[in-house]
Amino acid sequence: MIGVIMIGGHSRRMGREKHLLTTENISWLERRLLSLGECGLDVFISGREGQKLPPSLLDNFIRDHAEISGKGVFSAMISSLEYLRDDVLFLPVDMDNISTHELKILVQAFKEKKLTCFKRKDGQIYQFPCVIPFDQLENLRLLESKGLPFIKLHEMNANELVCLEVQDENNFRNFNYPSDI
Repeated sequence: MIGVIMIGGHSRRMGREKHLLTTENISWLERRLLSLGECGLDVFISGREGQKLPPSLLDNFIRDHAEISGKGVFSAMISSLEYLRDDVLFLPVDMDNISTHELKILVQAFKEKKLTCFKRKDGQIYQFPCVIPFDQLENLRLLESKGLPFIKLHEMNANELVCLEVQDENNFRNFNYPSDI
């Protein structure tokens, strides 16, 4: 399994690139790199061409496919699975409250080699973070081509889905607006 931090969003609502934002003087990108590294994963970064990255990370950069760019998470997920040809833990850079402990639980649960995600106490599934097995690449392509949302992948694999219950829903927030910080 490989970790992929998704930084490809345009950050229109935030008004600046989220991976460059900081918490306690550490960029959100660095915080996600540290967390996934502590899970024992090799880490790559998926994003749009031209996004600012430190030179030390350029070798681990996966450029989102231009032909599906603008289609949200599909671009990052399909590009990453094609490039890495491995199972991938996808983590958006703007989930700044997610803990390393929660990511380790996700990694451990994936040992069953099934689509793995978290769910709220009311049963609603969180899209991210999640682990997508490489064998789901064609299903992702199918959903993208039909204009269906990524969350439909979970429905397609209901019998093979491992959902872990979230203890603190605040840890699964995406930060989309400056007022969220």
